[in-house]
Amino acid sequence: MTVSRVWILLTAGALAVAGCSDEPEAAPKPPAASAASASPSAKPTSAFCLDLELFRVGAVVYRGGVGRAVRGEEIDLDESRRQAGRTIAMGERMKASAPPDIAPQFTTALEALKTSSGRLKPGSEVRDVLDPVYGKQAQAAFDAVDKYECRAGS
Repeated sequence: MTVSRVWILLTAGALAVAGCSDEPEAAPKPPAASAASASPSAKPTSAFCLDLELFRVGAVVYRGGVGRAVRGEEIDLDESRRQAGRTIAMGERMKASAPPDIAPQFTTALEALKTSSGRLKPGSEVRDVLDPVYGKQAQAAFDAVDKYECRAGS
């Protein structure tokens, strides 16, 4: 297990507790006009890179939570939808600043979260919720996002 994955797993619990508020997050301010014309970069200080680790954690927590259904464990649908909602909202804010070399995979992962969480309803089939986030294309996208490294000087 990589150091990044260990860190993600260790912080997932803390983030889940911190994110349990039902209070909506404040909407981010739109970028200044000069920043809006700049192309997305993979600099560690770019908008995308600053939130990337939290997006990863949110995706791991959500996918792990719904993955428990495979073992027959009951899922808290409301909490899973809230977790997904926070991660999706963050991902939507990040999407515009995603560097071109990861943007397609990031978008695929984000859409997989949207599709899966949209199917979290009483009586849903496990397959309907899991396939979007564990299917071959989605798995490749999540793997790419997990391995993506923001670089200094990009």
